[in-house]
Amino acid sequence: MKNLAIIFMLSINSIALMAQYDIVYDSTFGTDGTVILPYQIVANKGLFLQSDGKVVLLSNKKINNSTTEFTTIRLNPNGTLDLTYNNAGLNNSPTSFDSDPDMCGLMFPNNDLIVAGSEPYINPLSAQGIHFYKYLENGRMDSLFGNGGVLTIKEDSSFLFCKDMIRYNDTSLLMLYIGYPFPNSTVQRQLVICKVNLNGQLDSSFAVNGKLRQPLNPYPDALKITLDDHGAIYVAVNYNAPSLNYNKIIKLNPDLTLNTAFNFQIDPPNHSISNVAFDEDGKLIIIASRIGYGYKVWRFMPNGVPDNSFSKDGLFVGHLNYYTANPKQFIQQPDGKILIGINIGANAIRLNLNGTMDFSFDLDGVVELVPYLGTGVVTFRSSGMELLPDGKMLFMTETDTDQIKIIQVKTRP
Repeated sequence: MKNLAIIFMLSINSIALMAQYDIVYDSTFGTDGTVILPYQIVANKGLFLQSDGKVVLLSNKKINNSTTEFTTIRLNPNGTLDLTYNNAGLNNSPTSFDSDPDMCGLMFPNNDLIVAGSEPYINPLSAQGIHFYKYLENGRMDSLFGNGGVLTIKEDSSFLFCKDMIRYNDTSLLMLYIGYPFPNSTVQRQLVICKVNLNGQLDSSFAVNGKLRQPLNPYPDALKITLDDHGAIYVAVNYNAPSLNYNKIIKLNPDLTLNTAFNFQIDPPNHSISNVAFDEDGKLIIIASRIGYGYKVWRFMPNGVPDNSFSKDGLFVGHLNYYTANPKQFIQQPDGKILIGINIGANAIRLNLNGTMDFSFDLDGVVELVPYLGTGVVTFRSSGMELLPDGKMLFMTETDTDQIKIIQVKTRP
């Protein structure tokens, strides 16, 4: 009988412990923590938190089988449509990119939103440009931005594709894009970084007329861009060929010259870089994953050496039961803990400041709200996550009918 009592008490304690660690849907948001919208996910990162707690979404409205309409939407902190945004809660003014999956969005401290994307591929010998639009805090497009409300960038004999966009300061941004030459063209494939001011003009003081061009050979693709506190630029690139396959990070000094002393490279057969960013202490965070084999997180000191206080020799190695997903988005909590969003469903990982898995985060350090279901089945896309000042988390994913699904949850610190 005594043994039964002990077992009973242990069971009660275990249940209490699990309840203590559970992620809880926030009933103050939408319906039991969830909002469903009759729109579709359009971007890898389509969820943006304003300073007042409102949320702006990038989405597509399907008009018919061949036509979509790019739409920005704003929700109040409780998940209702904010009708003060463009006097309608949304803005579906025409753009030149619509369903570009590589489009980029960037929110500024004044809640202005810049969105950029590539125009549809139509003519194989017609330059495909990148178009920038600016949405003001009131939800209207800024007609004074660029030329009549749009900034268009084109390169001779090239197709252009957005890769990443980051804030340079409170009045300008850096866009990373790739230029692929037309068939049979003598133009080189190139990586381009351009600097755009918030008035929609290229900053002519940056590089050459606002653009820094770097021949991509031998790198066929660029992945991410970030900036340190001193103005140095870090670009993640990859090379993939039968005899050579690796990812590396190129560092450009503040004067835009190549920093040959910095060397970070992942050799095959290994992981691919999915994000590169700086934490609040100026340390470089690199996230890489290999589908079906897990993920790695590195942390480097500002001087470029591994941070040995982070996990083991500056490297954390984790494993996930995902075959088609990879950890991607990086957010640092005010207490220094690291949130890593996964690009499938509504899922996240949390690491402690010392680089160990935070097991207080939904028991195992991984929260799975809309999980990966396995190979050969429907997979729910992710369009990002946000951390609210009160510690709540927002996820943007989709339903099984491809409608946008916003989830807000309460988490343990």
